[in-house]
Amino acid sequence: MTSRIIFLILIVSTLSTCSKKIQSAFISPEHLIVRSASARDVVSPGVSPCNDPLDFGPDLNYPDHTTPLPIQVNVHFMDIGDGVHNLNKEQGREFARQMIEKCNAKLKTNSKMHLPLNNNTPVLPVPWYFVLAPDPSIPGHDGIYFNHDTALYFYIHGKNSNRTSRDVINKYAVRPDSVINVFLMPHHPDSVGRPGYAAVGTGIMLSSGIKMAQIFTPSLSAESCVGLLNHEVGHALGLSHAWGGNDGCDDTPKHTNCWYYTDTPPCDSLVSNNMMDYNAWQIALTPCQIGRVMRNVANPSSRIRKFIRVDWCTYQPEITITIRDSIHWKAPKDLSGDVVIADGGVLQLSCRLSLPRSARIVVSPAGRLILDNCQIHNACGEQWEGIEILRRGKESGTVEVYGNPQIENVVHVVELNTNK
Repeated sequence: MTSRIIFLILIVSTLSTCSKKIQSAFISPEHLIVRSASARDVVSPGVSPCNDPLDFGPDLNYPDHTTPLPIQVNVHFMDIGDGVHNLNKEQGREFARQMIEKCNAKLKTNSKMHLPLNNNTPVLPVPWYFVLAPDPSIPGHDGIYFNHDTALYFYIHGKNSNRTSRDVINKYAVRPDSVINVFLMPHHPDSVGRPGYAAVGTGIMLSSGIKMAQIFTPSLSAESCVGLLNHEVGHALGLSHAWGGNDGCDDTPKHTNCWYYTDTPPCDSLVSNNMMDYNAWQIALTPCQIGRVMRNVANPSSRIRKFIRVDWCTYQPEITITIRDSIHWKAPKDLSGDVVIADGGVLQLSCRLSLPRSARIVVSPAGRLILDNCQIHNACGEQWEGIEILRRGKESGTVEVYGNPQIENVVHVVELNTNK
């Protein structure tokens, strides 16, 4: 028995009554209720949908409506030819795996903001996490590299800085078109011994490459790189430093960027824990920051979208989204399964929705789908099945059409006559 048949049996058993049989058919003109554009009551005048970062973030009431975002990374350990300034292969692989694991743990347990004082800023789950992305052309590779280059292995900030140089990235980055390459580089040994040189954990994001410096010894904890890596990947995903008050988010207040609490103002109280500030924690992201990343990823032409491992091209019926309440999706979504609008459920689509090959939108007999100038398509260049209407006796699922919605890449095509 195929998963599709099992799926339909579950729908019928859930939504049917004992006395009336469920019938199904793909959408046709008689299922449509076409509204005039002036009848729309979906967006406040002057407000554009599909752009507000707060509409992109996870909904705490419906966590399954948010698609997880696996960020592809690989890790490079840089050293000289005889390998004395960085971890060896065994140590490095363990360090890299622990670093990725601890970064994901920090992202998963997003924290409440310290600032502003006594704030009530909501704490939303962070949908992205890191996955090592090996080069598929190298069988059995793990995405962790060890590069020996006497001319490029080191990191210097301050005098004679190579901080902004992309040379090591240009030479050693693997698949930079789709993977964030993280370079773990020792401070130059001559700099470490120089008065005034701070050989501390530091780094910079340069397009699809991140350079991170530290004094790498077997006793170094992977935890020491977690805040920095999450911070730099935040830049790669489109986030700015938060302390200046001009990062595009109202929920990241301007402050003086204190590292830790001290006995003197302002650092006696106004100390941030935001991931995009410089502080001892770097464990908090606001709803606007999360929404901005998700907005960047949702844009098909965004360079940031390329870093996501694309799981939404593969049909996964086990992660079907069932709509039982009145839901308005005011941000684009890339889904991996079907969408079922149950009896009494209403789904309003105002933006872009991508469904994988073989997926469908199912509208139950007492369900309602509102197509509000939206686009429904397959972002992977394949075809999804279409909109399926269920009927029970005289009761049938309905589809309301506002404006000029676009239904693309679909097997069962329907003509949306909006000239009313």
